[in-house]
Amino acid sequence: MISGDTLIGDVFRLKAGADAVIRGHFGEGCFSCPAITTEPLSMACVMHGTDLDNLVADLNALPDGETDIQIGLPERSGGGLLSRLRKRQS
Repeated sequence: MISGDTLIGDVFRLKAGADAVIRGHFGEGCFSCPAITTEPLSMACVMHGTDLDNLVADLNALPDGETDIQIGLPERSGGGLLSRLRKRQS
């Protein structure tokens, strides 16, 4: 069950088709924002002036399953943030 505390990045792992709902409520820029993996839906709604209850209802109406989408900032050559995090984990 999706709630206002659910991280946006987690929504894509929990609900099939979440990309269309997120795009509809927040626009295209959400998919390249670095906060997408760490920001809860409630904060995103405050930042974008979107109604949280409507967003959560739209997301919970979707079937369970993973959304086939890659999120986050593209890697930069020479070792961006994602490369540094991967090195730390190894």
